[in-house]
Amino acid sequence: MANDRYFLAGVGRALQFLEVIADHETGLTLKQATDLAEVDPTGAFRIAHTLEHEGYLIRDEHGLYKLGPTVLRLGVTYLNSLNLRKTALPRLGALIEWPADSASLATLSGRRAVVIERLERQPSEAGTRHVGWSFSLHSTSLGKTLLAYLPDATIREWLESMPLQRFSGTTIVDPQVLMAELEQIRTQGYAFNFEESGDGALAVAAPVRNHLGEIIGALNVSGQMPTMTKEYLQDETLKSVVSAADALSRDLGYRSDQVA
Repeated sequence: MANDRYFLAGVGRALQFLEVIADHETGLTLKQATDLAEVDPTGAFRIAHTLEHEGYLIRDEHGLYKLGPTVLRLGVTYLNSLNLRKTALPRLGALIEWPADSASLATLSGRRAVVIERLERQPSEAGTRHVGWSFSLHSTSLGKTLLAYLPDATIREWLESMPLQRFSGTTIVDPQVLMAELEQIRTQGYAFNFEESGDGALAVAAPVRNHLGEIIGALNVSGQMPTMTKEYLQDETLKSVVSAADALSRDLGYRSDQVA
């Protein structure tokens, strides 16, 4: 990677250190991991401390480093996303009808939402949003749905620390107003985007649950005014999206009598 000007050597060393630990299920001392990863001792100590602080590593009572819970969470999220994408495709495909422009599936990635699957009614235009596109949580139907089902304490902390950027005249940038809307989303089971992400943009999203009843994603349909109207969005489109999200949840093993 010496000729790759975008490669961050510090990140590379940290990942190499993590992979060495992963190869030894019974754990390694700091010196053992340092020697195997071929990292200088000072750098290894700082790497280990940082990874332990963030939950990627844990240290047992013998001082051995092992993989931590954050690694498990990322792995489960990755596996869920693979299964989710494959299972969601037929449900998304059934939603691509006029006047909808697209149907998307998104999951949380840190404090942003990321599209993991997307179907469009017509061929994409230059600059269109696509799989892998990430966006803020407060201004879209997908983002608000994902945000709404987080623990209240997490929502409050995020709203206090996240910049609520204004994308249009209807974007909600007041944390208290947004908090009230998130409570309504949880109550009704769906979220609208009434031009909050941009002028003319309309969308509705509903949550997707896994077999444990946990919210692991959100599914939406979006369109552009005047082809898509608010009246149609709140009636036919809403029914279709909620039905598709419920069906996808059942496909993933969720039963409505479960307690999330």
